[in-house]
Amino acid sequence: MGLFTKRENKIESVIKSEEFVDSIRISVTDANIRKQVELLGLTAEDLATLRSVFPIIEPHISSIVAKFYDNLSTHEHLLKIINTHSSIERLRKSLNKHLLLTLKGVDLDDSYIKTLDRIAMAHVRIDLDPQWYLATFHHIYENVMEVFEEATPSLQDWKTYSKALSKCLNLEQQIVIASYENFYNKQVEAKQNEKEEIYSYLAKEAEHLSAISEESAAAVQEVTHALQDIENTSIATVNIVDETVHKSNEGQGKLLELEKGMEQIVLDVQKMGQEAIELKENTEQIQEIADIVKGIAEQTNLLALNASIEAARAGEHGKGFAVVATEVRKLSETTKESVQQVNEFLLKTSEKTNTVMKMLKEVEYLTKNGTLGASTTKLFFESILENMNQVKESNIQVKNQLANTTTTLQNIEEVSANVAASAEKLVSNA
Repeated sequence: MGLFTKRENKIESVIKSEEFVDSIRISVTDANIRKQVELLGLTAEDLATLRSVFPIIEPHISSIVAKFYDNLSTHEHLLKIINTHSSIERLRKSLNKHLLLTLKGVDLDDSYIKTLDRIAMAHVRIDLDPQWYLATFHHIYENVMEVFEEATPSLQDWKTYSKALSKCLNLEQQIVIASYENFYNKQVEAKQNEKEEIYSYLAKEAEHLSAISEESAAAVQEVTHALQDIENTSIATVNIVDETVHKSNEGQGKLLELEKGMEQIVLDVQKMGQEAIELKENTEQIQEIADIVKGIAEQTNLLALNASIEAARAGEHGKGFAVVATEVRKLSETTKESVQQVNEFLLKTSEKTNTVMKMLKEVEYLTKNGTLGASTTKLFFESILENMNQVKESNIQVKNQLANTTTTLQNIEEVSANVAASAEKLVSNA
């Protein structure tokens, strides 16, 4: 039946609001909502109208809800929102329960207002914007009015019920939208407070960061100076090592010369020892000859004595012979004394030769040990040179590493300066 179909003037009304109007109660604590109710012209009679028609509408609420979600299913973005946070079936039950309450014309009190607030929060939780809530809610109104139109031919009833339903749904929409706005205002306020807290925190941290950056820059400068001192010390150490290496090379050269000289001394000492042995042998041979000469002198002396005796016996004839014998005896004595002196000299020579041989052996021993010591010292010098070269290489590496560290610290100092500048800018912007 169309909305503008001609109706009979005398049709019995299905609306019996007078039966319920006295039992309807409008009692809302919130002054703003009371003002909204007043501006809408929503009265107890309107609620009584809904309550009297409810028996007609109640059997069709499930189909009204079904039509609502059938229409909603054609909008993919709304379905996506619903399925992300809930489900169609769950929302069907919620809407069915809500319509039973709203279309029943319940008392308009704080309890009902809280119910509408919960509905608003449910829409907020599923992230459904108010515009979609308002747009889809109009379909509920149309579906309810279609059911009522089928139930009554009275245009007056249709108008009366339409006004009452519009007022109630409009109030509900206003309350839900107000809840939306209240929630979002709180969200905005919370975000603003959070933003201000963040700005305040950032300002404090920026100041702290700026101070730390300045301290870091100062510390970096101190460390840089210290590293520069260390680098200078390292350079000086390298120079000392170079000088030590140079001296070690010279010492090693001297030791090499000394080693060669010691080897020559050993050879010379060995040669001298051999010559001393030969000298001793010659001395012994001379000793033997001296002993022979001594024996001859003794024999000659004995013969001269015998000749003197014989000359004495010969008398005058033996005087000349006696003189000769005396001279021979004197020569024999002199020879004997000379041989004795030679023997003494040879003895001393032999003793000296033995002493020289002992000393030569000691010199040879010491020289050989000196040569061995020189070789050992040479090895020590070689080890020293190797270690000093390693020290030099390490110092060069330290120097290079210090240079890299200094560069890094300079970069850190530059970054710290940039951080300090950024922190100051952040503080000024905050």
